[in-house]
Amino acid sequence: MAAPATDAPRKLPSMSDQQQQNLAEVLPSEDPLDATDFDPVAYLNVLFPNERSLPSLEPRIADAAAQVTKLDLEISKAVHMQAEAGARATKDIASAREAMAELCTRVASIKTKASESENLVREICADIKDLDRAKRNLQRTITALKRLHMLHAASAQLKDAVSQKMYGEAANLLDAIGHLETYFAPFGNVPRVSALSQDVETVRARLKQEVFGAFEKASILSENSTIDGFDAYGGLRDCCLVVDALGPAARERQVSAFVARQLQPYRKLFPKGSEDSSLENVDRRFAWIRRVLKKYRETYAVKLPAKWRVEKRLVLAFAARSREMLLDVLSSGENEGVAPVLTALQKALVFEKEAQQSVEDDEAALRREPPSEESEINEDHLSDAQLKRWQEDKRAKEEEDGLARTKILGALSSVFDPFMDGYIALEKQNLEDVLQRTVSEDAVDRDGALPVLASSVHVFAYIKTSVRRCTALTTGQTFFKLHRAFGECLKSYATRLGSMLDDVDAPTQQKSSSRGARVLLDAMKRHQTEQNESDGEDLAINDAEAACYCLNTAEYCAETAGQLAEIVRGKIDDQYRERVDLTQVEDAFHDVVARAVTKVVGALETAIAPALRKAKSAKWGVLDTIDEESVYVGDVVKAIKRVAPAVRALLSPLYFRNFCDKFASAFFAKYYDLIRTQKRINEMGTHQLLLDLHSLKPALLALPTMGDESSLPAPAAYNKFILSESSKVETLLKLVGTPTDALVERFKIMWPDGSEKDLARVCAVKGMKRAEIAFTLETFGADAATARTAAEEQVRSQSPPPAAASSNDLSERLRLGVSSLSTFGRS
Repeated sequence: MAAPATDAPRKLPSMSDQQQQNLAEVLPSEDPLDATDFDPVAYLNVLFPNERSLPSLEPRIADAAAQVTKLDLEISKAVHMQAEAGARATKDIASAREAMAELCTRVASIKTKASESENLVREICADIKDLDRAKRNLQRTITALKRLHMLHAASAQLKDAVSQKMYGEAANLLDAIGHLETYFAPFGNVPRVSALSQDVETVRARLKQEVFGAFEKASILSENSTIDGFDAYGGLRDCCLVVDALGPAARERQVSAFVARQLQPYRKLFPKGSEDSSLENVDRRFAWIRRVLKKYRETYAVKLPAKWRVEKRLVLAFAARSREMLLDVLSSGENEGVAPVLTALQKALVFEKEAQQSVEDDEAALRREPPSEESEINEDHLSDAQLKRWQEDKRAKEEEDGLARTKILGALSSVFDPFMDGYIALEKQNLEDVLQRTVSEDAVDRDGALPVLASSVHVFAYIKTSVRRCTALTTGQTFFKLHRAFGECLKSYATRLGSMLDDVDAPTQQKSSSRGARVLLDAMKRHQTEQNESDGEDLAINDAEAACYCLNTAEYCAETAGQLAEIVRGKIDDQYRERVDLTQVEDAFHDVVARAVTKVVGALETAIAPALRKAKSAKWGVLDTIDEESVYVGDVVKAIKRVAPAVRALLSPLYFRNFCDKFASAFFAKYYDLIRTQKRINEMGTHQLLLDLHSLKPALLALPTMGDESSLPAPAAYNKFILSESSKVETLLKLVGTPTDALVERFKIMWPDGSEKDLARVCAVKGMKRAEIAFTLETFGADAATARTAAEEQVRSQSPPPAAASSNDLSERLRLGVSSLSTFGRS
């Protein structure tokens, strides 16, 4: 019989749950005896479930005993192996400890030897540094002694050369002494060096005085005969070498004195107030300086170094003196008129260009020369005399560098800039004359992509010539003022274009007298067409064409004005470049463009106005029949098809698209207002108006492509706008045709954002009485007082008194309603 099962399996008491889990992961086994939750009773019940299984008990016992014996042997063997391994580990650990002790001893020995070696190397390096320092000091001492000897010898030789007037050798010695002085600058407190420096300064001062005297004598000789045989002072070339050796300050002083000597007679020859000093005789000044320059080239140019830039200095000095003298003449006001000033300016420019071209070759050669090397000097090491001379040389070198960058062009001619107002006034008057003459002709130039008024082409052609004429004279203050004069004239032209637009749709008696021949001809056509309203479309086309010409002209002028500003910026002097601005001119023409687009739209509105008046005067409240479309629809479509292609042929795609957008917006506003202001529209009337709207919609959708079938389809945004606006009109008409009892419900569905005022308007167009409107508004949700007030306003608005007609409507009827009055009389 099977043993009874226990309530819970027994666990091995010697191992925790975590240990048993780890053991199962390391030694996985499927034997039930290895299970952590092994239950002996359950296991025996599995092996011996009943009495018939008892015969196999003995074999099972024998098998278990064999396994126990095997396990005991394996455990005993493992215990012996572990004991042997422990003995070997103890022996290995002892050996490792002995090896580590020996290693520590060797490391300590190495550290000791390394420290000893480092101290030895440090001592050796210190000795080497001491020896190197001693070597350098010895070399410097030897070098200083040698150079001191050289300075002493050079100083003595310089004294001999100066005493014997050997300026060539003196120049070379000065160069050598200059380098030696730079070397001995830190030793200025050494008595011997200081004494030698003072001796050299004394010789340098004496040499400077003698060389300057030699130049003075050479100048005197050149005034009387020639200096080709001038050798009394060692020759002019050697003197130039000495001046260069004395430094930039001495060179600057000598060249300035030479230039002043050459230009000394200038003020005596052209005294203030004399006839020779006037602007009419300004060419005498330039003739005199040309003779001076010619004499310089023949006498001095081959002897004076090119790097002195003597010829350029002569020209700039002459320009500076001439500026002062001419400024006195110009400020005195003795010369009236523009011609003398322009003549003098032109002659000054001719001289400047000649002089610039003359010195350009020398300047190019000097730019190709490598820059001279300058040794660095510590100011703290210089004596007072040396520091003063060094500072003077530094300033003189900066002046020479500035002279190299100075341009001759404009040095004299710029003095005329503040006195060119007369020239600017003359150019402005000429431009205004061109404007007056060409605007009065008012022809159309069709040579470009779009037709423009020929006056605009003539105006900018004159401006281009004026710019070329002015830049040939000056690119400074005068050019800046001239560009402002251009701006004023162009803004005046924009005003004239605006006046033309004002005349486009004005009555004949109100037309401006400044209009040109073509516009006056259109006015005559207008007068004739006023006698017959059937010619209103021709009148609209004339108005549209005139507005398109003004639009294209204004756009052309705005674009060209921007280009003109860029041209002026590219040519004017740097100090005025950022101040060049013609944006106000561009804005003025853009304003004309915006007004012209409105006028073009107004021309088409004028063309469809008779048709809309027919629609407005129709009796929609008593209509009893429905046609495919009303008569006015055909008139509207016909007017659009006649005017739109004419406008498209004259405008750019951008502005034609703008025209289409504005006309569509204006048309739907008028059409919606036409329906809203009807006294009453019955159900048949709403159906007819819906049919009319569906007939008008294709023409409006085709407006952007009308007249050019090969063009791209109408823009999606335009189509969306047409459909959206037509949907608003359809909603209004459908609500007007809705039965009264269902009106509120349908209004909420079809016009969800509609207000009480919108509903009252719909009720009024349906012809509902005041009480009915008030009741409907109350049903919609308005309070009684608000409903009565809204009903009263709508009934009053639907029946305006005769005196409420505006003056604009009256003038419109007087201008365009002659034919309608005649038709009314016949009826």
